[in-house]
Amino acid sequence: MLLTVFAQNLKRGGLDETATGYGDRWPKLLDRFDRASRPIDLLLLSEAWRWDEHNHKRVARAMHDLGLTAMPLTPGRSGNGTLILYRVETMGRWVGWDTGHVNENLHGLGVAFFDLGMPGGPLAVASAHFDPYRYYGPADEANIMATRATMRTSNALIVGDINFPPADGVEPDYRAMRPYNAASRTELVDPGAGIEPTPYRGVAWTLMRNGFTDVAAEMAKRTGDKSYLAHTARMDRVDQAWATKPVTSAVRDCTRHPDPDDASDHDGIEVTIDTDLIDTSNVREFV
Repeated sequence: MLLTVFAQNLKRGGLDETATGYGDRWPKLLDRFDRASRPIDLLLLSEAWRWDEHNHKRVARAMHDLGLTAMPLTPGRSGNGTLILYRVETMGRWVGWDTGHVNENLHGLGVAFFDLGMPGGPLAVASAHFDPYRYYGPADEANIMATRATMRTSNALIVGDINFPPADGVEPDYRAMRPYNAASRTELVDPGAGIEPTPYRGVAWTLMRNGFTDVAAEMAKRTGDKSYLAHTARMDRVDQAWATKPVTSAVRDCTRHPDPDDASDHDGIEVTIDTDLIDTSNVREFV
């Protein structure tokens, strides 16, 4: 079975603050979602800011407009959490929703589980949005999310706004970095030593140590096409898809969606998975 996974940072809930209220970018975001290669089965959103207001009307609108069903909004300390929507016809109903460590991550932590009949257990899915303001903290967030996603299954996806440099790819645009970005996304050195900045790759390395593979880097390796490693935001490839080894073997493609360019300050990323290609040699038994 083919599955299409699409992740998008909404940029403050898809709302633009104006002098008289809030402008709504949802129609532009819908346009972007419509550009997916096939109907979206899993939509992973971050910065679902104010989506809990007015009886969750923005969640309801997304469900109706997209024909998808929403998980509960992921609670978090920031009030700027994440949301997972899924297509019942392909994913079935969720069989688990882990929010037990939600307060460990600034923007919340929720892992959804779907039983697709795959060897190695259900598919665990997390919509990622790691803290951009701390240096070491986000690696801890990544470690906790990866741990919860793989505690009871070999099949897991962590997709979204990782907020930190990948382990491989195009160098960040340091000139575009705000001071707080430079402070958290580059290696900590003496600012007066005249040393050229080096990307802080601790978050990516933490995910790798947990058995996850950067999907875009994997596709670049398979095809020799370095365009998979292009920036997804103004300064770096911070929007990333990570998969455990069995799921990585099932990845068919990974696509960046920048248009319309005023839909968000982050590109959307699409991953196509063929569940029939799950690598059974990399699964393990759970008790």
